[in-house]
Amino acid sequence: MELYWKLENIPELAPLSKAQRTEVWVATIGPRLRSKDSILALVVFLFFMACFGLIGGSLIPGRYGTMIGCLVAYIPGALLFWGYILPKARPSLAAEVERRRERGMIP
Repeated sequence: MELYWKLENIPELAPLSKAQRTEVWVATIGPRLRSKDSILALVVFLFFMACFGLIGGSLIPGRYGTMIGCLVAYIPGALLFWGYILPKARPSLAAEVERRRERGMIP
């Protein structure tokens, strides 16, 4: 699983300017995040955050235990979530870049 920390690191978006990368990303990732499998992955991610928050709250009394528990679940969960979503979105990114090139919006 390859992780991209910035939009400029995604191969389909690398040759574009920062503004063009942002436009293509917003146009492409929104519909991808509204798909059924993405919503299910988000629900599972939030469920694990809640579970780890409860566990952290029971192990460390006070609000800091809950925050630490959620953080423990958030970091690997977010990486796995985007690691699952981005490979499925990359063909759409490439198609959107090509569509914008054909229309003359991107040189």
